[in-house]
Amino acid sequence: MTKPNTVSVTVNLIGEAKKKITVPIVGIGGIRLTNARMVIQSGCAAIAVCNDLFQSENVKVKAARYAQLFAETN
Repeated sequence: MTKPNTVSVTVNLIGEAKKKITVPIVGIGGIRLTNARMVIQSGCAAIAVCNDLFQSENVKVKAARYAQLFAETN
């Protein structure tokens, strides 16, 4: 965790916010391949990933997996 004093929100709240605001929403914090699809599907236009990407053995492969999630959900 790069920011330990942050407030978490649910994907349901992201969906509700998406209905009420027109600016793109970026999901940031605690995102891993295991939950990224759900975050994207909730309405995030982008995600910011740090630990899961840069702590992987192959950053290029991991980044491609994240990119594929957007291709599959949009």
